[in-house]
Amino acid sequence: MVSKPIILPTNFYEGDQLEVIQELAPKNFELIFLKEASQKELINTISLADYLLVGGRLQINSEVLEHAKRLKMVQRTGAGLDNMDFHAFRKRSLPLYVNFGVNANSVAEHTIMMMLALLRNMPLVHETTKLGKWNKHGFGLASRGLKGKIVGLFGMGHIGLEVARLLQVFNVKVLYNKPNRLSSVEEKELGISYCTFEELLKNSDIISLHASLNASTKHVINIESLKQMKSSSYLINTSRGQLVDEPALVEALNKRIIRGAALDVFEKEPFDASNGLFQCENVILTPHIGGVTTESFTEMMRAAFKNIELFHNGFQTEIEHKRVKL
Repeated sequence: MVSKPIILPTNFYEGDQLEVIQELAPKNFELIFLKEASQKELINTISLADYLLVGGRLQINSEVLEHAKRLKMVQRTGAGLDNMDFHAFRKRSLPLYVNFGVNANSVAEHTIMMMLALLRNMPLVHETTKLGKWNKHGFGLASRGLKGKIVGLFGMGHIGLEVARLLQVFNVKVLYNKPNRLSSVEEKELGISYCTFEELLKNSDIISLHASLNASTKHVINIESLKQMKSSSYLINTSRGQLVDEPALVEALNKRIIRGAALDVFEKEPFDASNGLFQCENVILTPHIGGVTTESFTEMMRAAFKNIELFHNGFQTEIEHKRVKL
């Protein structure tokens, strides 16, 4: 009897997420799971896998791939690639596929929610009201509207583009900065204007980060760039935690160099109790859930399993546009 090819997810799943994965997995494959989401457990288990389904923050590096004797292809559930060692992939001639844009709408919606929550000071309003304190005029006059604001988008991939589209209904001015400027047609359709990074910092009421992590973007938000922002401005990061120098942001928030921030991603995940952001009053924190809703998680897994199945059956050309150029 021919054994089924094995798919190994790198994340630890339980409850509803596990049920979704088990339901969507192709029937002609076998799923095996890590006992815990750790590098050691991944190294100990990967020798069994024909296909790797990469979610979470575990590093797919040379040490991991050295033990992956049966591995034929690696499929990323989302789009981030900062945990992939491209040199190790090239050395093995191992194909890597990504679901570009599969959760863009989910992250974009989370970004807009964070903008509105910051402007309306929603966490404090919610908690104070739950305590039975009625402060209609105080909270109302302290809040701000999104209409008429200048929103700066740093990075303009799938998620940045979706944020720009969603912002069209709010009657705001949208600036953006990215290495390769969009065409004039695209800018006109989205109602956005290109500017330098320095202009983005100086002019924006809200800056939202949507860039990938690389040598040029790591800690692009640091104490120097924060000091260039308006003292009334807000920072939002739903991209990668390492884009922001967190101690510098803590300083900026505590000294009111900027008015507030909302973060869904962090330099270290999961974060621990020593993170200074916990002590800041003017910050909203969420545990990297921007890209995860019932709908987006289901679609991410469905698309990932479909890619693996197509690859295994020899239809690589059908998913070539999702292959990463290493």
